[in-house]
Parts: sequence; C-alpha cells; structure tokens
Amino acid sequence: MYKSIALFVFCFTIFLSGELYAQDLKTKVNENKELDSLRKKEEDGTDSVVFTSKYIRYTTLRLTKDSIQTVQLDTTLNGVHNFSVLVQPRTPTQGLGNLGLSAMPLLFEPVKTIGFDAGFHTLDYYSMTQDDVRYYQARAPFTSLYYVNSGEKEQVFRVIHTQNIKKNLNFGANYNRIGANGEYRRQRGDHLNAALFTWYQSPNKRYNLWASAVFNTLKAQENGSTRNDTIFSPFSLDIARESELVRLSSARRLYRQNSMMLRQTYFVGRIDSLAQEITKKILPTNKISYTFKYNTNAYSFKKDEADDQDVLPAGRPTLLSFTND
Repeated sequence: MYKSIALFVFCFTIFLSGELYAQDLKTKVNENKELDSLRKKEEDGTDSVVFTSKYIRYTTLRLTKDSIQTVQLDTTLNGVHNFSVLVQPRTPTQGLGNLGLSAMPLLFEPVKTIGFDAGFHTLDYYSMTQDDVRYYQARAPFTSLYYVNSGEKEQVFRVIHTQNIKKNLNFGANYNRIGANGEYRRQRGDHLNAALFTWYQSPNKRYNLWASAVFNTLKAQENGSTRNDTIFSPFSLDIARESELVRLSSARRLYRQNSMMLRQTYFVGRIDSLAQEITKKILPTNKISYTFKYNTNAYSFKKDEADDQDVLPAGRPTLLSFTND
C-alpha cells in the first residue's frame, strides 16, 4: 500500500514539474525576445531590410499626361562619355566651339511652345525647364552627385537630392553648374540651374499634386572673334591661343529665367486594382487636370566699349560705344 502511494506521489510530482518547466520555458522565450530587442537597440543594430535603387522611381510631366508612369533609375554607365549637352548623338548642334557659348540645332526643330516667344534661344541648351524636372517616389533618401572635369577648360557639376517626408509626400532639389573658359580670350560660359520640387499622392491614388520652382542664370562672354584673320594660314605666327587679341573685351550676355508650376489631377472612375504598386502604371478611365504656370524672363546684352571692327550693327549715332539691351 505504502509502495503504491509513494509511486503515485512520485509520478504526480514528476508531472507537475514537467508542467512548470514548460511554463517557465515559454516565459524564458518572451524574456529572451525582449532581451534581444534591447541588446539590438544598445548595439545600434541596423535594419535587415536594405533599400536599393530599384525602390526609387521617378516620373515627369510628359509621363503624367494620360496616366502616371514611373521609371526606374538608370545606375549603369551607359552614355557616361556624353557629358556635354552640345555633343549628344541624337541631337547634333553647331556652336562657337566651347561649352557654355551660343549654340543651335544642326537639324531643323520647330518651336513647340504656345504663347509669346522673345526669340532668344541660343543658350537654351544650358537652361532647365519644367519638363526637365523629375518627381520621385523614394522609400529611402536618394542623393546623386555628378562631376566632370576637363582641366581648366570645362567643368560640369550636378546634384540631386530627394526623399519621402511621408509615405505619399516627396520633396527634392536639383543644382546644376556649368563652367568653361574656352581656348581664346572672352569665351567663358557660366551657367547655374536650380530647382525645388514636390509630389503628393493621396492614399487612394486618385489625387496627385506636382509643384516645382525652376531658376536659371545664364552668363556668356562675347569676344567678337580674333583680330588675326590669318590664324589658320601656314604663314601665321605660332602663338598661344589665349594670347590672341580679340575684337571685344567687355561684351557679355546675362539671361535670367524663373518659373513656378502647380499641377493637380484627380482620377475619376474605376482604377485598375492590379496596378497599385509603385512599380506599375495607374490607368484611370477619366481624369480632371488643372495646371498653373508663372514665368519671368529677363534677357540683357551689355557692351561698353568702342566697336572699331563693326562687330555689331551701329545704333544711335550718339551711342556708338555703349550698348545695353
């Protein structure tokens, strides 16, 4: 009898110990999880999710005419040697032989804008327009630095920074700078472009707002060509190009172009529910759109010296040595 009671008590004790051990194991697991989280915070553990360039996409005004199409960033070196805006394989140009100076298309291109046109387009290759602004959707902050240096003759510098302030609100800025001295005197081009932009998209992806401000300051010197008109003949003196005398020593141009743009769109009707991701197109059935643009442009040319070579047409007889338009 006593043996049976002792055996029962022993088995019951073993059973309770197993239950208590199982409960203690579960408690230990939770404590270990909390410990791991605290240890990770103490050791500044980084998130295991790494966002690469494939999570950063952009669109332009051209890609938002009927729907919203986003394009993935190109991180390859394709076309890296075509750094000059004047030397592009698909758009040949003719100019004055230096980056930053006047240039025009080698092939005919019609005017594609509606409204008043001042007619000053020789420095258009160096300006930024609203159509050039890219609007991003970035899951992580994105910064792009681009710099090309060709000795003391040419320098191109570009900066892009953008990040999502909220999941559906992006803000960014562009800064471009071109500086080129040229081979001869008074051939320097100095151009600056800056832009601020933002893109807001409602949670249901029906309402979109794009806003941007673009600023251009374009400076170009004028030399009126060299005085030596036999510089390329075999009998011409072989001197440094920067030592050649030029016809104009102070003439210059200054263009200032500022613009602001606000575009709002609202998709009406059914939206394809299978194309809601950032990497897909949004194809609505109908859309209401409103665009507001404000531009201010100033074009000036200054020459405060005598033009003994008749480089420029004569103005009023009393102002032969000064021109400021």
